[in-house]
Amino acid sequence: MVSHKLPATSFFLYLRENRKSATAALEAEGAKPGVVAVSQKLSGMWKTLSEADKETYTAAAAKEMAKFKEEYVYVVRVDLSLCSSV
Repeated sequence: MVSHKLPATSFFLYLRENRKSATAALEAEGAKPGVVAVSQKLSGMWKTLSEADKETYTAAAAKEMAKFKEEYVYVVRVDLSLCSSV
């Protein structure tokens, strides 16, 4: 069975786009840019974004989800003659 990864949410698209700038900001502050620190910085940055700025990422995520749903539609067909009755 083939498993397909779901597309990124708006938040994860934001993370992908801004990870380098958050890392650079932490380094400029003299903090160690570890995974947790970068994630916390990005989370704080996301929370301060206006709804208009978030809409850019929300629209991109919706577009990716629509493409995913279009490409990976599965129709499950069951042949009842193969099923044993109990």
